[in-house]
Amino acid sequence: MKKFIIALAAVGALMRPAAAADMAVRAAPPPPPPVYNWTGFWISGGFGYGLLDVDHSVIDPATGAAFDIGHDNGGRGWLGKVGGGFDYEFAGPFLGNWLVGAFADYEWNGIRGNYSVNCPLTCAGPFGGFVGSLKNDYTWAVGARLGWVVVPQLLTYVNGGWTQGHFKQVDFVDAATGAATGLALAANTQNGWFLGGGTEYALNRPGFAGGRLV
Repeated sequence: MKKFIIALAAVGALMRPAAAADMAVRAAPPPPPPVYNWTGFWISGGFGYGLLDVDHSVIDPATGAAFDIGHDNGGRGWLGKVGGGFDYEFAGPFLGNWLVGAFADYEWNGIRGNYSVNCPLTCAGPFGGFVGSLKNDYTWAVGARLGWVVVPQLLTYVNGGWTQGHFKQVDFVDAATGAATGLALAANTQNGWFLGGGTEYALNRPGFAGGRLV
């Protein structure tokens, strides 16, 4: 009798792996969808190419009359940018999807071009006009923005604020001959208000969760 019981136990032990192999494998539950929230601090950086347009006129310091009634000059070149800010995304049925934020950024510029001054027929001296090299070497801006979360990972916004750009000294030469004139426009800063906009896209990738593409 004892031998019979032992034999049945051995048969049962052999059958268990086979029964387990025939059972259906239960699928793992899908991972929860990523949660996007735009509230928080952020930093940014970039490198690119920029254009410059300068609308200027010249007044004769001796007489107060217009020396050059005005025209456009321009420039172009590389730029690098760093910045940072803070955003707050509202919640609730009335303000949900809206976002407000503040930011500041700084650019290193290599934007340069010609800066010319037209000399009228009454201009004293041998020069028919002047030209020099204009260079914008850095710019900064501070401002605020108002955004709308179109879908959880896509933000569109408008922004505005105050900006200032620095220009190096312009040394003028005779536009016709290239001869030195001894005239110069001292290094200076130009500033004013700005208004703009843009979009950002939040990535959800391993090691890059919460990142944004601007």
